[in-house]
Amino acid sequence: MSSIFKLLSPDCTPELNSLQRDSLLQNKEYIIPGGDTLETTKYELEIDEDKQYLIYNNYFTTGQQGFLTYEVRKFKKTDGSWLIVLSGYGGMKRAFDQLQVIAYKFQSNRLIKINEQVLPEKIDINIFLKANTPDSISKKIASCSSCSYYFSPDLENAIVYRMFPECVGQEFEQYLLGDAVLFSWTGETFKQEKIIHSE
Repeated sequence: MSSIFKLLSPDCTPELNSLQRDSLLQNKEYIIPGGDTLETTKYELEIDEDKQYLIYNNYFTTGQQGFLTYEVRKFKKTDGSWLIVLSGYGGMKRAFDQLQVIAYKFQSNRLIKINEQVLPEKIDINIFLKANTPDSISKKIASCSSCSYYFSPDLENAIVYRMFPECVGQEFEQYLLGDAVLFSWTGETFKQEKIIHSE
């Protein structure tokens, strides 16, 4: 996974050049030079080589509360090759969005972007709601919910797309089917499964 991280395009590691990326790999954290009390940006990186997974965060340590999180996982194909999927999401802690989902094939020590969409970039919030949910309730839940993919390495051959409702109280819980939709990896494609309750 360390080698995959080095091959990611520069727009996947904003403000980092190749030397700074190497420093992040070595130390697992890196503070962008030139910060001050109003704006200092830090990267943190975690890699699990055994589970073919990495996650790195770019956030403000002072001033603003914005963040970007990137997760990368490798999925083995039936022909023995690898599919590499990158997810990026960010915003504020209480209001963030899925920003991108990119798939690559790994060939000749290069990441080659796959033009076909392997996962939907965004999913309609109504997928988490029961069929009888009034439009007013649906809009209320959508207005105060953040959604993103979650590439947990503990999910073998699967990922989830999660909803994080910030203002959904007990009066809205009766309308929820769950807060995550599971996508299982078949060896060739991701198959959308049932709505579940995440832990």
